[in-house]
Amino acid sequence: MKPTLATTLTLCLLATLAACGGPDPSAQVRDSYSALSSRDYSGAEAGFTEALQGLEAGSPEHMRAQLGLFRARSYSDPAGAKADFLVYAKANNLAIIDYTQLISDLVSGDHLDEAIAIVAEMKTIFPDEPKVDDMGNMLVAKAKSAGDSGALDALSGLGYVGND
Repeated sequence: MKPTLATTLTLCLLATLAACGGPDPSAQVRDSYSALSSRDYSGAEAGFTEALQGLEAGSPEHMRAQLGLFRARSYSDPAGAKADFLVYAKANNLAIIDYTQLISDLVSGDHLDEAIAIVAEMKTIFPDEPKVDDMGNMLVAKAKSAGDSGALDALSGLGYVGND
């Protein structure tokens, strides 16, 4: 069946409108999380950054993209990701899982100092939450296996044994 001129023009118009409208930010967030899971950290960072421009600040999808961006940045700029995350966390009343996910990413990238700083903040925000101590103890084990005496000293200062 041969397409008519009207059908061809309609398809061209729809394709043009789709191209002009830019990518769907929600789809970009999903794709960026897929990139993050695949360890394509620079791709995830670029995708989250672009998606944030098209999302309404304060919306759940914006927060999801922002948290994803911190996680992706934890591999390229761990100190910046930590600092920006802590500012964002104070302003947005984040859940403990948001902290633990970033800590896990920082540990995965061998950025113990930044992970310890986030645990220190968690201890003040979630003083009675057992997950905080779980994260602290996990950091102690990681610091011991890495032979990182500075990290062990910092963890000892937070009340974790660490350097026994």
